Amino acid sequence: MTDSRLLTRCRAGDWHAFDELVVRHYPAVYRTAKAIVRSHPDAEDAVQDALMHAYSRLSSFRGDAAFKTWLVAIVRNVAITRLRARRRRERTTAPADAVRFDQLRSGEPSPEDRVLDGERRRRLARCIDALPARLRDPLRLAHGGRHSYKEMGTLLGTPTGTIKSRVHEARLVVVGSLR
Repeated sequence: MTDSRLLTRCRAGDWHAFDELVVRHYPAVYRTAKAIVRSHPDAEDAVQDALMHAYSRLSSFRGDAAFKTWLVAIVRNVAITRLRARRRRERTTAPADAVRFDQLRSGEPSPEDRVLDGERRRRLARCIDALPARLRDPLRLAHGGRHSYKEMGTLLGTPTGTIKSRVHEARLVVVGSLR
């Protein structure tokens, strides 16, 4: 059954049709949220919030874009909002990614390796966060969301060729700043 047919059933109050749309598009919306918030629990929360928002706003979906694109745009906005809120909270609390030595199990990397790996990830995240939004957003979608360039262009309201060049430029800037 097509998305448009499922949408018609959703608008008529059929919860099962919305469930089918969720199952169909969950991988894409989860990857988008995870690429932005970089945390499994926060990504799941963002997806749930976005799905509730989408369901309550089904009547406003005009069909100018694919349902998946509309849904991914909603989850992107929710995830960005959650990320901003998390960053505000982290500024006032201790670092959340501190190594907890008491939780190490055999076979895991040594504490020293974990600290070094964590520092590399934080450094990379800082480099990406420092990019201007016109480069940062396409880069995050390209690597985390696994969207096509066309989908990314639709989500960001930018031509596909521009998205490609911005992802390339962002990669060059990040690699250059890590040296």
